[in-house]
Amino acid sequence: MVDRNYRKEEKEIDAYLSRANKDELVQLLKAKADADPTLRRRLSSKALVSSERPADIKEHKRIIREALGRNEFVHYRSVSEHTNRLEEAAAGLKDLAQAGHPREAADLIEFLIDGASKKIEQLDDSDGIFSGFIRGLYDEWGRVWSAIQDRDPIKLAENVLQRLDDNNYGLADDLIPAMASALGDEGLNRLERSILPRYEKWRGSQNLHKENPKAYLEQSRALRALLDIADASKDVDRFIELKKESGLQARDLQEIAERLKTAGRLEEALYYVEQGLSADRFLGSEGYDLPRLKIEILKGLKRLDDARSAAWEFFRSSPMTDLLESFLSLTPKGERERARTEALDYCSNRSDLSRALGFFMDEKEYARLAEMIRRRPHELRKFYYATLLPVTDAMEEEYPNVAIMIYRFLGFQILKDKRSKAYRYAADHFRKVKKLYTRIGKQMTWDRLKGRIATKHRLKSAFMAYFNKIPS
Repeated sequence: MVDRNYRKEEKEIDAYLSRANKDELVQLLKAKADADPTLRRRLSSKALVSSERPADIKEHKRIIREALGRNEFVHYRSVSEHTNRLEEAAAGLKDLAQAGHPREAADLIEFLIDGASKKIEQLDDSDGIFSGFIRGLYDEWGRVWSAIQDRDPIKLAENVLQRLDDNNYGLADDLIPAMASALGDEGLNRLERSILPRYEKWRGSQNLHKENPKAYLEQSRALRALLDIADASKDVDRFIELKKESGLQARDLQEIAERLKTAGRLEEALYYVEQGLSADRFLGSEGYDLPRLKIEILKGLKRLDDARSAAWEFFRSSPMTDLLESFLSLTPKGERERARTEALDYCSNRSDLSRALGFFMDEKEYARLAEMIRRRPHELRKFYYATLLPVTDAMEEEYPNVAIMIYRFLGFQILKDKRSKAYRYAADHFRKVKKLYTRIGKQMTWDRLKGRIATKHRLKSAFMAYFNKIPS
């Protein structure tokens, strides 16, 4: 009913707006702006921007300073609001660039970046909202610089280098990719020539991170910059050379394979994927995308049978919906239903619950999951409670006994670990156990369980205060 009324009201508003004259709408907007500071600031920023008038640098800087606020600490709860004001100022600069003033916009974005980079020292950015805003400013800075036709790549490279040197909070970590288009080959080459000596200065040094941490930091920053330059220049061989010099880990092998794949060098990409899988056979976080990458590369090489076999092996090791989909997509249409059933059967009978639970939840295969939990209740201890709670929601309606099993486990685990701050949640779990027992006609079973809990844990007064509130 609410949605229907809303749609009706929306149509009436649309009809009114279509017939209202401009002066009437302007008066409405001005009245709204008088009561809404955010709208007023946005309109003021829009009014500054026009291709028919010179950019008012002084006024834009005033807006930025006002958005940055006074020289005082910004508490955690106010950071989001503070960031929103700066985003409004940044939106005005984007409008300025689009109105035909990209150089002025670039200078003002740099002014905003400088101010925001100082402000970050005066606020609680626990959620990373403010730092994310600054990184976004660097991206916009790069886009605006790309629109300046008479830019000087050499001077721009020097500016980028200075910002990389002052990158104390990691806010400029992605500056080179952001500025790559604006720098062009000339700027990127100049930047590489400036950074390379810093890397070569410590090349071949052993245990540098222990013996000279400052030098290690300088070399690491230089290496990252050189890798970004190689990426921006699409120089895959240079990227591989630098990676090899720093020592290859599973993640490095994956990054190399991704770039070779993009370059169309599939056989070489496959070699590095195989190396990565050997280094990280159990598909840990470092090599998480290697299985998918191998399947894609094999498909690109037209080795479809090998791709299907690889998808099946990866699914067996780590059941996931996308791996199953890859396997089935490479299976003849007439055999897919049978193949899917065989895959689900394998997962039910051969996989650990720790690997199968997430997969069965994604596939909504609740019957199979319920049966697996009944057979392997001892494996519930492998899971964090936040993983199990969605399972209880899925089980309550059709598989109440399994939901009871999980709620009991969660409640008793809290009591066993003596987590006094979580006693309220333990009582909540037992309350749900009681509700489900009552629903399936096992009130006496609950009564016996309640008695045992009350007897065994009677000395946990904090828990009993919550537990005794469960109705009989």
